[in-house]
Amino acid sequence: MMNKIKCFFLLFPFLLLIGCATVYNPVTHKEETTLISEKEEIQIGQEASVSVEKQYGLVKDTKLNTRLYGIGKKVANSSGRPDLPYTFKILKTDDVNALSLPGGPIYVTEGLLKESPTDSQLACVLGHEIGHVCARHSVKRLEAQVGYSILASIILKGDKKDMQNIANMAFNLTTLGYSRQDEFQSDELGIKYAYKAGYDPYGMAEFLKVLKKNQKTNQSHIDVFFSTHPHIDDRIDRAEEIAKKYANN
Repeated sequence: MMNKIKCFFLLFPFLLLIGCATVYNPVTHKEETTLISEKEEIQIGQEASVSVEKQYGLVKDTKLNTRLYGIGKKVANSSGRPDLPYTFKILKTDDVNALSLPGGPIYVTEGLLKESPTDSQLACVLGHEIGHVCARHSVKRLEAQVGYSILASIILKGDKKDMQNIANMAFNLTTLGYSRQDEFQSDELGIKYAYKAGYDPYGMAEFLKVLKKNQKTNQSHIDVFFSTHPHIDDRIDRAEEIAKKYANN
């Protein structure tokens, strides 16, 4: 038994090297070592999307979905990772929220759309979620959370059940929210991508102001959004500062 343990620790650096991939991060503009390749990132996101859609259900309204896809696709094409297989769907819940999964699945809730965002506001919200994907925020959290468990599944080419477990963990981590730094970075990326796609860069600040104003009358549903994001006033101030830079160009 001791020999097996000793052998494992001798081989671990070699296994780690095999399991790692190098990917270019368009946000940091650097090559980064990762346990999860882009192909695996996409697979995890697609597996997780099955659980998300089963839990909430989807809004089938053709007009709403056409609008969402049209805006989302334009913003995604202006992002740092335009070639990912992005999808844009509406979750059937009155909670006001939006979320993204690794590799491209993007969701907004029916409750968020009921806040009547303009095209520019919606573009910035979608840009924010696309920003999380481009910066690989959820992948990095997943790697930090489970470490060798992910590495082992990659090296051993785990079965569908193993990948589903990893996907479920990715979804659970996403629902817990990101760090303050990640959220602010995604706000900045969202404004940038929306502006490049032809939308008003002030859309993010305007949407946040709408939520703040409506919180008193729709508190139970909007609080879900506030609970997983930095303080609303801080986000508004920063969003206006970022937008001003683009508006003055």
